[in-house]
Amino acid sequence: MRFFTKEWLSGELTDEAFEAVPTEYRLHLAALRLPHDVLALAEVDNHDGLVLDVEYEPQPKKLMLRLRCGDLQRGYCDLTISYSDAALDAASLAVLREAVRNPKDELLYDEVDRVGDRFEHRFILSSHKEACVRFAAVAVSTHPVGGREAV
Repeated sequence: MRFFTKEWLSGELTDEAFEAVPTEYRLHLAALRLPHDVLALAEVDNHDGLVLDVEYEPQPKKLMLRLRCGDLQRGYCDLTISYSDAALDAASLAVLREAVRNPKDELLYDEVDRVGDRFEHRFILSSHKEACVRFAAVAVSTHPVGGREAV
């Protein structure tokens, strides 16, 4: 993670530095001039999301994540993120698969970034474990659900 780091989560920063992070991230996003699909990913609120499913196909390099997002005020939805030309290292894949088995390890924050001609989607979970997906394109869809419990 570049912005929402373990130190930021743990309160190890000064109050000023802590409060500056969300603004710095928004300014960084604005400067990237992201394509519509990647911008849609960056705008999704997946805070406290449960990782319900991870499907990775090394060939043809596809990754699908399904998250249960929301709260009592907004309602809940299943968020499906489908990455094209996706690459992730074994450690990131293990973190995401472990989160499926451990519903207490929620997704806390995520970041979208541009790295050369590709993009990165970085996650930090409540366990402070991190994962990173590098991709060329992405599709995001949501489906309303009745509650937080995974079925």
